[in-house]
Amino acid sequence: MIMKRKISILFFMCHVGILYCQRIEEYTQCAIEKINLKDYEAAVGEITKIIGINPVDSMAYFDRGLIKNDFLKAYQSAIKDFTMAIKIDSSNVDAYYYRGMSNYHLKNYKEAISDYDHALAIEELNGDMYYFRGLAKAAMKNYEGAITDYTKAISIHPDHAEAYCGRGQIKLELHDNQAAIIDLTKAIMFNPSLTNAYFYLGQAYAALQNFETAVINYNKAIVALSLAKDSENEIQPILIHQQQEYKKALIQYNKQLKQAKMSDTAYCNNGMLKAYLNEYSWAIEDYNKALQLNPKNIRVYYQRGLAKTHLNDYTGAIEDFTQVIELDPKNEKAYISRAAAYTHELNPAKAIGDCDRMIVLNPYHAEYYLQRALLKIKMGHMKDGCSDLKQYKELGGKEVEQTLHASCN
Repeated sequence: MIMKRKISILFFMCHVGILYCQRIEEYTQCAIEKINLKDYEAAVGEITKIIGINPVDSMAYFDRGLIKNDFLKAYQSAIKDFTMAIKIDSSNVDAYYYRGMSNYHLKNYKEAISDYDHALAIEELNGDMYYFRGLAKAAMKNYEGAITDYTKAISIHPDHAEAYCGRGQIKLELHDNQAAIIDLTKAIMFNPSLTNAYFYLGQAYAALQNFETAVINYNKAIVALSLAKDSENEIQPILIHQQQEYKKALIQYNKQLKQAKMSDTAYCNNGMLKAYLNEYSWAIEDYNKALQLNPKNIRVYYQRGLAKTHLNDYTGAIEDFTQVIELDPKNEKAYISRAAAYTHELNPAKAIGDCDRMIVLNPYHAEYYLQRALLKIKMGHMKDGCSDLKQYKELGGKEVEQTLHASCN
């Protein structure tokens, strides 16, 4: 729901002559190109040139601060630029908004709140500003004020998942677990990839002694986190105390498992959480129990194979991944994982065979060609390997090491 405002360096007001205006446009275009190339320091340099030509351009200071805040994480320096933007134009709501963000990152919570106060005085119906002010108030333990701001954000944007999550977290902190569950469930409904919502929902259920549901939500958090790592979204780190909460819930849940008849799904969920906590041998015990209840559970075979891989039991992992493939011949993940296990077993021919199957199933997946290219080149099949490398590049694959380029030249 949170919508970051796009960098606005496309347009500037030029009051300093046609030649200077042309130079500003040139520096602006260069800055955009540097940003696209992720060369953020160089982009800052281009905007600094613009400021040199027109030192009273509020938006130039704002844009330079925005790059420092969003990409370089140079929050103190960003604050100076946002402050200069505000000094030139006190109605620059974006400058207040992002200076508040920079202050929040530096834990200057009072200053952040003050910035959001100013921004909201200019633009009072901005739900994101209420949300971020709520974050700052929550950090200062002003829970009542934070709830008020989160509620205001939700009234403006009824699908504001982050605001529901923030309000649910505070209710959890205040031991209002049922109310926390309602808010956190809504947060997940509006944004199923919101990892922290699953974390807190697990804690809320654990507080109500519903350890099975707590473990299920912790597992969902793990899945959401793994998906988030493959995306461009910023990921909030898992805190140590959260892992401790997982372990507490897991211990209590295991006590319940001994006293109740559990399903294969429950054992699988339990095993996945143990695996996430690097307790792979312990996880395999649960996967074994799950397979005793349901010998055709594809998910369990795959997860057990992953656990065995972490224990360097590649032969056992290959057996599990093979079982997955027998039950589901189009399971790409099983081929990928089995190919990796064959590679560790120094059996590149079989690994290549799995790569062949992966490419048949998904001929437009660039990484599959790269994986096969590496194996073929390692085996000395240079022509075929270089052909795969060429296909990898044509499908939009990223740059590879120079040594690999040299092998095909």
